[in-house]
Amino acid sequence: MRLATYNIENLFTRARALNFETWAEGRPILEKYAELNQLFEEAVYTDAVKSRMLALTTDLGIAKTNEGQYVILRENRGKFSTYSRLNGTRIVATGRANWIGWVELKT
Repeated sequence: MRLATYNIENLFTRARALNFETWAEGRPILEKYAELNQLFEEAVYTDAVKSRMLALTTDLGIAKTNEGQYVILRENRGKFSTYSRLNGTRIVATGRANWIGWVELKT
């Protein structure tokens, strides 16, 4: 006899970016989320990479704070970026070895 179980909570807990009427509405958020996490893995953050990361964090709403409408920036060790009213947002990490973190989808 086989018995199968399923955690029903998984049916109701899903990312906010997936709660739109159509796939096309949430797709840009998911693509930016994936690209930013991929850029985090670069060994060295060049000026071009930092520029793209800054654009993505701004688009995702996490340039000034670590929590946006659809994603959360997790920083477990080290610091990825700083924000000040005078200088705006600046990426302080120079590469993957400087910090441990990622972007997580909000549920």
